[in-house]
Amino acid sequence: MLVVCLDMTGHLSLSEAMECYGISEKTVRRWIKSGKLKAEKVDGRWQIFDDGQRDRTPGHDDREDDRTSDQNPLVEHLRSENERLWDQLRRRDEQIDHLTQLCAMTQKSLALAQERLQLVEEMRSRRWWHALMFWR
Repeated sequence: MLVVCLDMTGHLSLSEAMECYGISEKTVRRWIKSGKLKAEKVDGRWQIFDDGQRDRTPGHDDREDDRTSDQNPLVEHLRSENERLWDQLRRRDEQIDHLTQLCAMTQKSLALAQERLQLVEEMRSRRWWHALMFWR
């Protein structure tokens, strides 16, 4: 998407450059300093020169300060979503620990039940009344 933001003189103010490029004031100043944007100060205000051919798609250029800004709603949304997912993960881990403990207790109960069943089977297979006769 190409947005033409220049006036007839081919100059942009700092705020117009922010709007046209979809970047913060800090980034505009950094681009001026690095030479990405040609500009000069006139009466204490920046006048930014541009040929009007730059791609003005937000996110196209390096905007590291915009990505980390607490003022950026997208960053805030992603942070809250990230925190929500971490909380969800912690709850799932707690559930897994709880289920693991339940599984271990169930296995112990099952082992005891199998031992009791074996004792009952042994008693049924013996003729316990014969054992009483030998004891006399």
